Amino acid sequence: MAPDLFWYRLVVPGRCACFTSMLVQVLLAAHVSAAGLGLARLWAVLMLSALVICFLLHHSIMPTVSKHLIEKAQLRITIQKKRNDSIIRQSRADIAQLLQTGQLDQVFARVERLFKDQNLLAAYDQINDFCECIITNFTHLCEQRDVQSLPVDVRQALANLIFAASRCGELLELNLLRHYFRARYGCEFESTNVELRHENIVTSQIKQNLCKLVISYDEMLQLISEIAEEHELDLRFWDFEQNYCSMQCRRGTFTP
Repeated sequence: MAPDLFWYRLVVPGRCACFTSMLVQVLLAAHVSAAGLGLARLWAVLMLSALVICFLLHHSIMPTVSKHLIEKAQLRITIQKKRNDSIIRQSRADIAQLLQTGQLDQVFARVERLFKDQNLLAAYDQINDFCECIITNFTHLCEQRDVQSLPVDVRQALANLIFAASRCGELLELNLLRHYFRARYGCEFESTNVELRHENIVTSQIKQNLCKLVISYDEMLQLISEIAEEHELDLRFWDFEQNYCSMQCRRGTFTP
């Protein structure tokens, strides 16, 4: 079963039952008339019926599928945000404790992880905003199959959701939406934004939050200073730059 239709069966069972009933009626009608039709004509009737049902499924069910998937994606984002927020708060408290005991190597390692977690949390907020944009402009998506005919903000929201789906495997519904958008608006639009080709319209903010994995020394120092200020710690006696360079040398990543 296609992933989209699987989710649709979970959230809109009544409508699927309606289409199932239609299919059964078509098959029964074909069976009743089998005696009066040749096999070739019977086969043609069945194929035509299947095409009609596929058309109805594609144009009636699938837009509703995508809307329900977006709503489910938003629910999952809310859950992930709460989880991430809890991790971030604990990480900041742990870093403050490490600063108090002078374990700077561990501080640097934990700040690197914190940087990624905070970027991901910011990305979740952006993804949720793009979902809202799609829901608000859902009529346009139902009416237009040409992505270039969509309003600019809707087209950009689609591009960002597709890109985010390729980077956030934990957002399962977002990945199902990516498959739906690819089927509706073409592989070229998907690959252009997933691979960040020259014509991509993915925003710089979400690129930054989902692609930047290495924190600079200045960014690290800023995070440490924020945490120290939160916990009223005095950092004047620590030589962060020397310790940071020593850590990078041990890793083999230091560049003078």
